[in-house]
This record gives sequence, structure tokens and C-alpha cells, in this order.
Amino acid sequence: MGAEVLVTDDADAFKHVADELGLRHRMCKKHVLTNTQALVQELLPLLARDTEGSLRALGISPDQAQTDLRTLLKLVEERPQQGVAQP
Repeated sequence: MGAEVLVTDDADAFKHVADELGLRHRMCKKHVLTNTQALVQELLPLLARDTEGSLRALGISPDQAQTDLRTLLKLVEERPQQGVAQP
């Protein structure tokens, strides 16, 4: 068909198809935003408890992990045009 770019929702299966076909893959920004918002809501309470101790093992406090996750969400929501690398 001559396609050069595959535009999809945020499903992993489409990423694999694009790779196999050698196509660039763009994801719908709305799907990425919705999925990120849902993931953040799911992870925030889990990070606060660090039940498995994975944050502690990495030397990251639950507060820092939650702050980092909120920063990620803000970047996805705002999509700054002149974004800079984050530490």
C-alpha cells in the first residue's frame, strides 16, 4: 500500500507490527494521555506503600517516586514544545 507511518492507539501489538514492517509508528496522543492518566492513578497508591520494597532497593523514597510520576503525567498532559531533557 506504500504506507510509511502507522498511526494507532497505544496497544503493544501495533508497535510490533510497525517494527516488523519497518514502518515509523506514531501513537494517538489522546490514547497515550488517557492510558498515562489511568496508570498514574493506579500506581500512586502502590508507590506510597512500597509493599514489595522495590523502591527501597533502588534507594528511592515513596515520596520521590510519587513526585516523579506526577511530573511524568504533567509532561504528557502539557507536551511542552520546547521541552528539555529531564535529570
